[in-house]
Amino acid sequence: MAFRFRAAAACLVLLASGACSRNGDVMDARLEEILVEISRREFAASPDLVERLAPSPERFGPLSGEGLWDRSMAAAERQSLAHLEFLRALETLDPDRLSPGARIERLGALTTIEAATRLERYPYGYVRPGEAGPYVVNHADGAQVRLIELMTSGPPIASAREADAWLTRLEGLAEAMTDERRRAELDFDQGASPPRRILELTLEQARALRPTDPSAHPLTLHLSEALSQAPNLPEAEIAARIRRVSTLLSGDITDAYDALISRLEADLAGAPEEAGVWRLPDGEAYYADVLAYQTGGDLSPQQVHDVGLALVRQISQELDKALIRLGRTTGPVGARLRAMALEPAYLTADTLEGRERILAGIKDRMNWGRSRSVSLAPAQDLPELDLRLAGEDVAGRPGSWILHRPAPLAGPGQARLDISVASPGDWPVWSLPATAFRETLPGRHLAASWVRRNDGPTGIKALTPEGPTSLGWAIYAGDLAAEAGAYDNDPVGRVGYLQSLLLEAARMTADTGLHAKRWTREQAIVFLTETTGLERARMEIEVDRMAVWPGRACAAMIAREKIRNLRADAETELGKSFDLRAFHEVVLSSSGGPLIELERRVQAWTSERAGRRDAPKQ
Repeated sequence: MAFRFRAAAACLVLLASGACSRNGDVMDARLEEILVEISRREFAASPDLVERLAPSPERFGPLSGEGLWDRSMAAAERQSLAHLEFLRALETLDPDRLSPGARIERLGALTTIEAATRLERYPYGYVRPGEAGPYVVNHADGAQVRLIELMTSGPPIASAREADAWLTRLEGLAEAMTDERRRAELDFDQGASPPRRILELTLEQARALRPTDPSAHPLTLHLSEALSQAPNLPEAEIAARIRRVSTLLSGDITDAYDALISRLEADLAGAPEEAGVWRLPDGEAYYADVLAYQTGGDLSPQQVHDVGLALVRQISQELDKALIRLGRTTGPVGARLRAMALEPAYLTADTLEGRERILAGIKDRMNWGRSRSVSLAPAQDLPELDLRLAGEDVAGRPGSWILHRPAPLAGPGQARLDISVASPGDWPVWSLPATAFRETLPGRHLAASWVRRNDGPTGIKALTPEGPTSLGWAIYAGDLAAEAGAYDNDPVGRVGYLQSLLLEAARMTADTGLHAKRWTREQAIVFLTETTGLERARMEIEVDRMAVWPGRACAAMIAREKIRNLRADAETELGKSFDLRAFHEVVLSSSGGPLIELERRVQAWTSERAGRRDAPKQ
């Protein structure tokens, strides 16, 4: 195994020099081979990504979606070494010998991998494609919860082979939890303990998920229901597989939960209260680096904070005017929004029928967005989007939430939008249009579907189809819907649209406040609650996620602002020759990449349209 790793790494460097290239005289072909090798190696190390994204076997070779991503320290060290090899291979390519498009593609991959290697220098935390955080074990995406979510929300189980693959993954759960716990123990020794509130939430979650009754555990119930609907499976085979689940849960998996619970209980005694990463070793530098990785940009924490505050002021002023038009004239904007959200006229019943009304409202606006999307971006075949109400959640997503699951990168398949309605009060009817445009069409679903063209991208973008540009597009799509007249006769819906923007601006302000300005957890919660008018309980969830995912809350709004600014610059330069659909094609073609790639692609497009040849080279 070690020999194969060294040989593959050496081949990456040889590819850059031409020795391994199938087209040694074409630098673009060498870049493509390097990017494909990066994707293939990352997919090979992440079977769960293979199952979720279904990359093209014709492009990347045979890849297994069985098993689990290796969470051991040894695997983290191998990944770090691989990233350094990727970096060396890309740096060896002479950008002046690449075509303009390939030059930008190289810059995007180089930027992302450089950001990953900077984070891997810190003696704590984790880095995964499109994700990074300071705490290996936490309530939001630790193995004890993330793997259960993976196994209860994946593709349907329709055959004995698929059931056995599911069981193979379950067999690795205890080892994955043990590996993460051991890494977390090393991080604790380095002074990188999660804050007390995160330890409390993780402990509470671990106790709830510990298999006290294997027959009633969510994993057992999930497989039992799935197999009951699978065709041509004898009852005896179903029963044998259910018994296997119970055996695994009551054995090593219970032991892994017990070990985790014991460690968390011990760590609570001296846990820090401060939620920000500034208190970690080199914490201020870590936050700047993780912010760059999450956002794909180069703004400093202070710059992001300032942008957030400015946007909060601007959007609050627009909301003030919108609320005055509705006769709501007194009190802070946040207080008026909260009062409006509680009015019975805007709420659905706390019943299945009420929840289905929420789903129907989102579907209706999705269909409106579909009819407008043709005029906003070049036509393409969109995969179906299955909207469904999520059942009781066991995977670390308390409260109401919405989650887009993109279609496979290659081959047939549909996307899915899960909507959890913990309380109808979280979904007043005037919030539904903005939610629909952001998550479906012309928003996240369009961006994620664009990535699937030609079997998807290569390099890091193949692993992060919902990267910074895609996140920014989802927010920007709400602006497009407003421009297209979505709220011309819906002043109440316009309030929902503006509140959704206000939340994004407030989140980036609170994230930088928490981690760079040393805000307390309470300070961040109060700021979000008073600014947005949303429930305190929901904002507590937001802040606790910010504590374990620093920088992530900033990504979407930073990218949205980048898209808007690039569009304004292009409109100014091109005047009447500016083509909005063509501009959007350039933006969507950058999905999954960092913002520098988006910027360079738009600049090159603008220069070409203007008849200039001075677009930046790198």
